[in-house]
Amino acid sequence: MFHFNNKQHFLRFCIDALCIVACYVTAMFIAKPQPVLLISSYDVIFQFTLIVCWYYIGNTNNLYAAHIGPWYIELLKTFYNIGFQFIGIAIIYFVSDQPVYLKLFSLYYFIFMTIAIFAQKYLIDVFRITKRNNNKRTNVLIVGGGKLGMNFCEYTKLHPAYGYDVVGVLDNHQLSPTHNGQYLGKIDQLQEILESDMNINEIVVALPPSAVKSVKQVVMISKNQAVHVRVMPDYSHFVSPGFTVETFGGMLMVNPRPEPLEALHLRVIKRLFDIGFSLMALIFLCSWLFPIIAIVIKLNSKGPVFFKQLRSGKNTVPFYCYKFRSMYLNDKAHLNSATKNDPRITIIGKILRKTNIDELPQFFNVLIGQMAVVGPRPHMVSQNQVYSKIISQYMVRQLIKPGVTGLAQVSGYRGETKTTADMQTRIKLDVWYLEHWSFWMDIKIIFMTVRNMLKGDDKAY
Repeated sequence: MFHFNNKQHFLRFCIDALCIVACYVTAMFIAKPQPVLLISSYDVIFQFTLIVCWYYIGNTNNLYAAHIGPWYIELLKTFYNIGFQFIGIAIIYFVSDQPVYLKLFSLYYFIFMTIAIFAQKYLIDVFRITKRNNNKRTNVLIVGGGKLGMNFCEYTKLHPAYGYDVVGVLDNHQLSPTHNGQYLGKIDQLQEILESDMNINEIVVALPPSAVKSVKQVVMISKNQAVHVRVMPDYSHFVSPGFTVETFGGMLMVNPRPEPLEALHLRVIKRLFDIGFSLMALIFLCSWLFPIIAIVIKLNSKGPVFFKQLRSGKNTVPFYCYKFRSMYLNDKAHLNSATKNDPRITIIGKILRKTNIDELPQFFNVLIGQMAVVGPRPHMVSQNQVYSKIISQYMVRQLIKPGVTGLAQVSGYRGETKTTADMQTRIKLDVWYLEHWSFWMDIKIIFMTVRNMLKGDDKAY
């Protein structure tokens, strides 16, 4: 059920889980009318559910997936989890008809969790820094004076708490004494340097993939000299920042593009949110608004209330995207996108487009799984055929479900794209969204969409 990169991440999760249990028991003990320390089977199941939700929500912001910086950065990410749990518990106990003590419990639990998490993150960081300061620092020799080696050197300078001291660099090309630390000579001199009195504890190999022979040489020499060696493969020429490395049958596999939604649990979270959000929109908004819009559309012009158009979905699978009809009936509706002052748009259609109300029927597409609430906007199939040949990474956006709204749209790149440069910027934002997706980003985009609807979008025509 749970997956961790190393023991340190697993330990951090265990401590957080203990905080959840301790705060739950304490809050329930205080909130009950007659405080009795009695944990029922319901409480055990509820605590286990909280711990599971904590882990999976934490994975949306990489809380246990990688090093996330100083303790206050981890604390900020952890507060997202606390807030999410509080909202969930509050909805259960405040909205439903529950005893008062359970409502008090949710408040106490939130307060205790905030205090406990703050205290333990701070104390753990103090302990970690103290331990590193007391331990002997590690002298590191960098083999490779290129960009990768320079980045490693700079990172150790910016984060001295890791305990690394770069003593020098080896490279077959002459470097200045200040470049990546102190230039000590060529890679062939490694044996001589390790046998000197420099007391090198670790070697970091930062050579390009083409230097296989040199990498083998460094690894062999370091083993013979009983020195730890780490190899940093340089994939920067074809990967995006945040790429992942996996193993399959003992073979190394590099995923050049981070795609958070490849993880099953994150797809489940996004899908559950899509279902819940679309149901609420259809029940509380569309149920009374749709009949009014349908009558107005019928009175304004001849034709059907709804307009369906073939769009390209996830993995380029075509689907019919539904909208309220905002144009007079015409033969080019399926071929040409709307433009500014387009004579095909009806009077009521201008209002629907300006407020994005014409997109509301797409919540049916969301409900049946063809679209998401947030994602790259679905393009016409004809647009894909044209732009995929002239814009790099255009088809990357097809790796996830299209959305009713998206990052590009709330960033000012919606509607008509007059130039190829406009489309390139839109694609860049769509790809960025795919590589950096998080649950909280979706929430932010939804709020920005509502804001744009209320104030009106200049590019909505």
